[in-house]
Amino acid sequence: MKQFRNVLFLVITLMVYVNICKAEETSIILTKISDGDTIKALVDGKEEKIRLLDIDCYETQKIPRAIWQSEYYHLSIGDVIKKGLYSKQRLEDLLKHHKELTLKWNKRDKYKRILGEVYLDDGTSINKYMLEQGGCERYIDRHQSKWT
Repeated sequence: MKQFRNVLFLVITLMVYVNICKAEETSIILTKISDGDTIKALVDGKEEKIRLLDIDCYETQKIPRAIWQSEYYHLSIGDVIKKGLYSKQRLEDLLKHHKELTLKWNKRDKYKRILGEVYLDDGTSINKYMLEQGGCERYIDRHQSKWT
């Protein structure tokens, strides 16, 4: 009986783990580019904010995150904003002829934004593309860094 319970526990644990790790893949329609790492799109007929997972593009306005980026990356606030505008322009250039995209995601952030990876129809990861273009870094949670 004990062995059966152990096996049952293992099976249930694996089922929960698979569901947690399983990313949902869906087609989306781009409606707005907010900045280099955030877009709005129709997801299942509802407009949603989507945060490109694992990247952090520089901010386009002097907000607390821009000040943190300035301190963390040793840049002036003007350079942070300049890099932020550059990254937004790169994303706009990439997506100007691509309104239908594919989204893979499995969670939301504390602001209720979808956190995911977005792909062009040819399979190009927008997240990876933005890292390669400059104006973005790998995401660092400022609340877990030594600079806060």
